Amino acid sequence: MISVRDASVRIYWATAVASSIFALITIFTRIEDASFGLALWGLFLVVLGIAHTVVLVAMGRPAGWWTWWFGHSVWGVLVGSVTLWFSPSASVALLLWSIAVWSVVGGSTSIVHGLRQDSATPARSDWTILGAGTLLLGFVAVIVPP
Repeated sequence: MISVRDASVRIYWATAVASSIFALITIFTRIEDASFGLALWGLFLVVLGIAHTVVLVAMGRPAGWWTWWFGHSVWGVLVGSVTLWFSPSASVALLLWSIAVWSVVGGSTSIVHGLRQDSATPARSDWTILGAGTLLLGFVAVIVPP
C-alpha cells in the first residue's frame, strides 16, 4: 500500500516538472499574442492532467485519490482542451474563465482531499493549504479585471 506521503511527493514532482517546462517556455518565448498565451495555458493544463494521471496509474491507483484526480486532473484536461480549441479567438475572457474554472474545481477537490486524510497525517495540512491557495487564485482571476 502506498502511503499518502509517497503519493503526494510523486504528485508534487509531476507538477514541478510540468510547471518548470512551461515556465521555461514562457520565459524564453515572448508571449505577445493572446492566442499563443491561451494555447500555452491550455496545453499546460492538458499536460498537467495527463502527468498526474500517469503518476496515479503507475502507483496502482491508490485508494482515496478518486475525488482529487477527477477534480484536478480530469477537469484540467477538459478545461485545457476547451482552451486549446478556442485559442485562436485570442480572448482574454476565455483565459480568465479557464483559470477560474480549473482553479475553483481543482482547489476545492484538493481541500476535500486534505480534509479526508487522517488528522495525524502531515500531508493533510499541505493538501488543504494547496487547495486554499488554488481556490484563491480562481477567485482572484474572477474579481481582478484583466
